[in-house]
Amino acid sequence: MKNFLSNLSAGFQKWMTGRNGADPLGLCVLAVSLLLSFVPGASLLSLAGLGYCVFRMLSRNVERRQQENAVFMSRTEGIRKKTRQFIIRQKNRKEYKYFRCAQCKTLIRLRRGQGHVHGKCPRCAREYDQNT
Repeated sequence: MKNFLSNLSAGFQKWMTGRNGADPLGLCVLAVSLLLSFVPGASLLSLAGLGYCVFRMLSRNVERRQQENAVFMSRTEGIRKKTRQFIIRQKNRKEYKYFRCAQCKTLIRLRRGQGHVHGKCPRCAREYDQNT
């Protein structure tokens, strides 16, 4: 059985050689398609998205698919950055207090448990008073 699975895996790897495979754009299209499958009346759109995802993964025009993925990555950089920062803030919320400067809206992080803190914004030098 183990030999069969290793032969199957090797055959699949050989078949996928020279193909695009899964990339962030393809995975995003797959996720949106799966979400659309739960919306009544959007099943045709969901199937089209799944078809496009499979087309991207099996495409041998790797250069073109990489260009499309690069455009997708550059256009979604802001959203991805904010999502990463939000996740980090949620992980560290017990250790740090986050707040925004009233003037320049810079996100400032203070360690919790220091009591009343008086400081300056590192960007605009506006003074703040904050309880941690």
